[in-house]
Amino acid sequence: MLPEIESATSRNDRVFIVKALAEEQRIDGRKPFDARLRKIQIAEDNSGVTVQLGDTKVMAVITADLEEPRADGGRQREGSIRFKVDVGPTVSFAADTTRLSEDEQLITRLLQKAIRNTGVVDLEALCVSAGRKVWALAVYVTVLDHAGALVDACFLATMAALMAHRRPDATVDASTSDITVHSPDVREPVPLSLHHTPLAVTFALFKEGDDLVMDPLLKEEAAAGGQVTVVVNTAGQVCAVQQLGGLGLSLEQVMRVVRIAAGQVEDAAAQIRAALDTHSTAQLAARVRRQQGHAAHAAKAKAAAFLDVALPPLSTLASVAFEADAAGPSAAAQHQEDTEMRMAPPPGVPAEQPTVVNASPAGSTQLQDVSDSAARATPDASFDAIAARIAGTQLTSAGEGKAVKQKSRARNRKSDAW
Repeated sequence: MLPEIESATSRNDRVFIVKALAEEQRIDGRKPFDARLRKIQIAEDNSGVTVQLGDTKVMAVITADLEEPRADGGRQREGSIRFKVDVGPTVSFAADTTRLSEDEQLITRLLQKAIRNTGVVDLEALCVSAGRKVWALAVYVTVLDHAGALVDACFLATMAALMAHRRPDATVDASTSDITVHSPDVREPVPLSLHHTPLAVTFALFKEGDDLVMDPLLKEEAAAGGQVTVVVNTAGQVCAVQQLGGLGLSLEQVMRVVRIAAGQVEDAAAQIRAALDTHSTAQLAARVRRQQGHAAHAAKAKAAAFLDVALPPLSTLASVAFEADAAGPSAAAQHQEDTEMRMAPPPGVPAEQPTVVNASPAGSTQLQDVSDSAARATPDASFDAIAARIAGTQLTSAGEGKAVKQKSRARNRKSDAW
């Protein structure tokens, strides 16, 4: 039994788990070689990945920095990669800080052995300038929750982060040897060159290895007599093997475990690729939306610039209106003159004749077209004679109106006297 998780499971739970396995049943309803549901979430900027294996949750973040290459002979053209595992104090079995530190070191060594030592990452592709600058990768693995098969979740998060990572593009000036690191807006970031994809699969051992369960829960790990973790790549090659506890496996059992693990690794790698494809599609759609937004903003700015040139500013229009109001009657007269000029008939077209209002002796008002009456009375009269008659009629009407006004004022004075 593993000492760091012994307290997580009672004796009755262990007895129940062992009896259920004898009937090929597990406490969560799975069969002995069924894996839990995997979830992979990639950060928007490709800097990290969060994975869930059942209730076990792990996050992996990768950073890339330009550093001088190591002084080892033959290493001047190679970058570097290092791993740091942090099992936080909030995980399920966090009770002994000493055990936590040992678990962190154990998983870190397995990552280095299975990923760095087998050449998963092409370190020569990380060289920017031989002997001067190379990319140094740092993989930070943080355990957010532990519900069993922690090593499997750490490998899944690490490999997904390596496959999703994009480092900045860097160029060297041939004349000055200056190194320029380009932003993602200037040049597309560069993916890592990976040679293979190793992933881990853990098995819990019961009854001298006769009973095996894959992807064990935390309680199953506590009830087991030992566990073995096999790291296999998608080509079926064994990259590392780690065994904990007192129970061991025969060669035949090891071969069986490797075959089962190879199938699981193929499924997990396919799920990582599917998550990467979905993430790339979402990134492309977001990039198209940004470009459309930039184009719309540029078109709006162009239209605004055109209107600024084609139309006077609003302040200019307001100042013109203010000056017209301040001008007073002269501006109104000018406006009236402009209106009359617009309403004047074209040359050669006779103007419309006016209609004169005459007051009849009976007090009624009669409309008389002076020009028509004058024309009927003197069909052969000249234009001057017609104009004289029109003027006389208008004067007569004006005189009668003046007399009426004088009589009205006289009556008002008499009323005031009374």
